[in-house]
Amino acid sequence: MTESRKSNLRIVVGIQGRSQLEVVYGRLAEAMLSQPTTKIFLRTTEPRAAKWISECIGEITVERLREGVTAAVRDYRDSLNLAMDRSTEPLVAPAEIAGLHDLRGYLKSLNYVVKISVAPSPLLHRAAEFLPRPISLQPNEVIQTELPTESKPANSRLKDRQIIPMPHPKPGQGRLFY
Repeated sequence: MTESRKSNLRIVVGIQGRSQLEVVYGRLAEAMLSQPTTKIFLRTTEPRAAKWISECIGEITVERLREGVTAAVRDYRDSLNLAMDRSTEPLVAPAEIAGLHDLRGYLKSLNYVVKISVAPSPLLHRAAEFLPRPISLQPNEVIQTELPTESKPANSRLKDRQIIPMPHPKPGQGRLFY
């Protein structure tokens, strides 16, 4: 995958679990998983994988206002202290990834993260369902088959065939399979 970057080659990689990739490729799995610019993450119930997905999605810096109050009983020196607390936390918690509904997840491209929902496409009806073949046999009836009485050698059967000449293609038409 790293070699294909020079050629500007596009690759779609789909894996079911990070641990399966690590078993096969070992430490190279980390390099492989870091290559794609756009990643789609769906639900996983594996805690280690959910933590890895959370780290891949990224962290966010949160500023919270902290308020402190000092109250004096006798000398009226009550005070109010305001301070900003800054902390980093995951944009999506591992527990949130483990609790995603079916076909819902996160798309990360570069430094942008979007929550996505994939609609399943309906299956195309290509052929009829099972069609039972009508059988008109009585319960004790046996099917009689006749074998050919005269069998010809393979070479003699070829002599009976007719050779059909193929038409030549018109200008601009290609020749296929003849």
